[in-house]
Amino acid sequence: MRALIFSATIILSACQCGTANPDTDGGAGGGDAQGGGTATGGGSALGGGSGGGAAGPCVANATALSISPSNATVAAGASQRFTATATVNGQPVDVTSSVTFTVRRDDDSPAGTIDASGNFIAAAGVGGSVHVEATDGCVSATTDISVTFASNITAGDGGVTGSEFGGTVDTTTAASLPKVVYPHSGTRFPRNIYKVLFQWQRAGHAKFRLTFTGPGSTVQVFTDGRNAICVNTTDGCWEADAAAWLAIAGSNAGGEVQLVVDGVDATGGTVFRGTAITLGFSRRDVKGAIFYWSTTSAGIRRATVSDNAPEPYLVGKPIPSVLSDGSSVQCVACHTVSRSGRKLFAGTKTSIDTGLFVYDVTLAPPPSPVITDQIATANKGFGTFSPDDTRVVATVGDKLVEFDSTSGQRFVELPLLAGTNPDWSPLGHELAYSTKGGDSPGGAALASIARGADGGWGSIRTLVAAGTQTALFPSFAPDGLHVAYARGRGGHGDKTFQLWLVGADGGMNTELLAANRKVNNCLGIACDVQGNTNGQYENSMPTWAPPGDLDWVAFNSQRPYGVVYPTGGTQQIWVAAIDRSKLGQRLPDGGVVDPSYPAFRFSFQDLAENNHRAFWTLDVRVEQDAGVMCVASGQACTANSTCCGTNTCQSPSELVFQCLPPNSVDAGACVRTGASCSQTSGGQCCDSPLVACDVQSDGGAACMSTIN
Repeated sequence: MRALIFSATIILSACQCGTANPDTDGGAGGGDAQGGGTATGGGSALGGGSGGGAAGPCVANATALSISPSNATVAAGASQRFTATATVNGQPVDVTSSVTFTVRRDDDSPAGTIDASGNFIAAAGVGGSVHVEATDGCVSATTDISVTFASNITAGDGGVTGSEFGGTVDTTTAASLPKVVYPHSGTRFPRNIYKVLFQWQRAGHAKFRLTFTGPGSTVQVFTDGRNAICVNTTDGCWEADAAAWLAIAGSNAGGEVQLVVDGVDATGGTVFRGTAITLGFSRRDVKGAIFYWSTTSAGIRRATVSDNAPEPYLVGKPIPSVLSDGSSVQCVACHTVSRSGRKLFAGTKTSIDTGLFVYDVTLAPPPSPVITDQIATANKGFGTFSPDDTRVVATVGDKLVEFDSTSGQRFVELPLLAGTNPDWSPLGHELAYSTKGGDSPGGAALASIARGADGGWGSIRTLVAAGTQTALFPSFAPDGLHVAYARGRGGHGDKTFQLWLVGADGGMNTELLAANRKVNNCLGIACDVQGNTNGQYENSMPTWAPPGDLDWVAFNSQRPYGVVYPTGGTQQIWVAAIDRSKLGQRLPDGGVVDPSYPAFRFSFQDLAENNHRAFWTLDVRVEQDAGVMCVASGQACTANSTCCGTNTCQSPSELVFQCLPPNSVDAGACVRTGASCSQTSGGQCCDSPLVACDVQSDGGAACMSTIN
């Protein structure tokens, strides 16, 4: 008996209120808007690509499979047809109609689509490397596609067309060469950050060409360098939008580009070319929500790396947040957000209460207050949540005390002489802290206290001795193996604070040199022969982003920002990429390899705000399981999808598969190809619309191709 054949198209889719002093305070099988994720013809989408085809019973006597053409080059948005050839009894046989094609990338940029006939269409607006696979279920073949993309962008009102740059190139007349001020050469960016303001010294020119060259794309920007953000400068600026950033970063995700700025006079002629800088990008989108304290708003703002502007999440002004108890917020100061992104601890002053509050983080502002008076009545302090969010350790005076994070029940005072700035390891077995009381004490060592299996607090270990400096604001890396912290003299306004990284076992203590000291490509500021500033920008309060292909540390700093703030002085949130695989490596001269990269500024911030204490957490607005991206309830899925929560991929009809609660559909969860099935009950076959439950020779049934 042959089962019913059906077709489907599945679209996968230091801190105190009342002061403005900054120092007192993709699911598998799916993709996002950038990563693609359309499956046509029933193939599963892997790694942001698409698939099509109908792999049935394995091609009889096939011993090998190949795809042609191999290693093709295709322009972005163009098409290329692929053919699958099997070796059958030693002879080549065209089996294109009998295999499943899929396309994917090793990054989160869109891969394009491929249909059942092997016709590949490259994604528009982005280049890079794409992998094509064909399989009949027994033998497989892969080949790569090099997608090329060249883009010319005209920006500004200066009438720059590109025709002005045909003259002789001059790279030696120093006074006439444009110079990139921001970003600093070597900076690594998230591939999905979009809003980056490129800034350069004009060297007397009126028209410019910015050329970004990488293995996946060449992007030329023709501009007069005029930008509203740079209206008070005589220098040049250009801000990338989402399409331009996709062309630059998306095409070269996981790699680098060279940026060169050319300048010409208004009448054209000689092209004056500045020194190239190198920029790099993450392979994957950088996820999560960033909560940070803004003294300007007297509260906490929330944003993601891709946002144009932050959200006033819990603020005192200009429009105070109104909490569920009817009180209005007057000020929110130092805060902590749990790594899950679900709990927030903050010193809060409202129209009816003052204290260290615990909140539940909500999809929309403001958060829901859970504890408003049990922990402490101070309006400043520090805290940290246990990995499961059920406990909070908070500062009460100079002590650290453990509380229930829902009821506020006081459990125990930690057996320490004094402590501040606690951070609970994501592994749960220890808590790092500074060994003095207060919000920015001098002479503090960095230590950790063990958390026993019985819930008690035990032995203490020194991670960093105080010496002549102080060690503050420890923050565990996502895997719990390293601790970032700030090291300086202590006290408010200490510009000597620098970011350091130490092993959670107290091993190797390393300054994050590039993150601290690589600024503005040394233009307009003093640098040593290695190109490092003195780093005296109050680099402090580091916290880590959720796990990704690179580590990212957010921190506050008063450093210069290109030509916009050439002398610095405004404290804002900056981010540096960290490559911990470099830890322990040595330079030829015996020095230690720096694991950090130069930092970039989060562009969603208001330029005039003083911002501090950023916490980068999982985002409750994005469904996920234990930090793993998953397909939300009711959304389209395949057998390869990870459904959120206890949901499974089920078929409410023969044309649709969705992540649904268990047993919500009579048919149940869908069944993979080759697995046993039933023609009268149980799950549908969901690997392909041309795979159905077919009776086998042994009398049983299995999900198999319906193509002979």
